[in-house]
Amino acid sequence: MKILRRLSVPLFLLAVGAVFLYAYLAKPFESDGTFCVFNATAGIHCPTCGATRAVYSMLSGDFKSAFYYHALLTVGCVPAFIVGVLALINFTAGKKIIPLPKFRWAYFYAAVGVVAAFTAIRNFLPQIY
Repeated sequence: MKILRRLSVPLFLLAVGAVFLYAYLAKPFESDGTFCVFNATAGIHCPTCGATRAVYSMLSGDFKSAFYYHALLTVGCVPAFIVGVLALINFTAGKKIIPLPKFRWAYFYAAVGVVAAFTAIRNFLPQIY
């Protein structure tokens, strides 16, 4: 367990870096097709459609287009990153240095409801991709 605590910060940074590196190397704007199998077969946008383009735009510093491609991801990145860093600090220290809210099923259901509403609304709005 001690070795996991020592490796937790580098592994977290490696995972975040890998996601951003993939989004940067994928070059989503050069592709004329869609990455989403669900969109290609069903013809509607799934909850993650546009996420690669949004991350790519955020890496380029263009937050306006990132918000356009995936508003929920763009807005949700900041609090998710903050909570992840705080949880990582607590885990690395081995005790609760920073109090975090306890898991409640109500939070989970609220998040599922927000994602479902976002997906339903975005399928009625015109998109470029």
